[in-house]
Amino acid sequence: MTPMRWPAHPIQSIKSRLLDPYRGTITRVDTQRPAIALTFDDGPHPEYTPQILDLLTEHGAKATFFVVGRSAEQNPDLIRRVREQGHALANHTYSHALMTAISTQERRDELLGCARLIEPLPVRLFRPPWGAQSQASRRDLQRLGYHVVTWDTQVEDWLWQPPTDLANRIISQARSGSIVLLHDAVRPAEPDSPSRLDRSYLIEALSIALPVLAADYRLVTVPELLQLGRPVYRPWIYDPAA
Repeated sequence: MTPMRWPAHPIQSIKSRLLDPYRGTITRVDTQRPAIALTFDDGPHPEYTPQILDLLTEHGAKATFFVVGRSAEQNPDLIRRVREQGHALANHTYSHALMTAISTQERRDELLGCARLIEPLPVRLFRPPWGAQSQASRRDLQRLGYHVVTWDTQVEDWLWQPPTDLANRIISQARSGSIVLLHDAVRPAEPDSPSRLDRSYLIEALSIALPVLAADYRLVTVPELLQLGRPVYRPWIYDPAA
């Protein structure tokens, strides 16, 4: 079988494929290529992120880390490692703030507070905590040059579940062009839910799922996935505080 050739991803080409940020929120990529993008939110975490990075390296996989600035500030070595190993960094606010509940100036401070710790980047990607987004927050993001990326595949990995079940959910739901939501750290909405902070069952699930996924798909960063097809935009307005 002739090896499949994958295109390079120069900065200008990435930006051209993003087209108009006013079209909506990127949820997946329409592509015929067998590729998916695993994404990890809320980190970096000093215990779990290194284990995830080890697993990704073992299986030749790349991923995108939507990092919280405060955690990045506390773990600069992990931010450096993510970058050096060829993964993508993206903005997830400085303090994991609910974007629909704060002012324009506060949103700007949250974005720039994280950006100073992870940039320069080839393209500015942002994921709102809890997926929460309003018309006002979208306008603020557009003014700062961010493209919002959410997901089309989520497996509730913030809730404890048997690792085999979680692995099967990841494997069965992902398809070519998918953007998969996962978490290398968890910031529970309920302070009395410490068990939700445990990522060990996700680590075990990934050790099961990654070799299966890697056999069928190329596991790429979101910027790389955008090179392989057309970004799919959809209206995404969600306010959990409403």
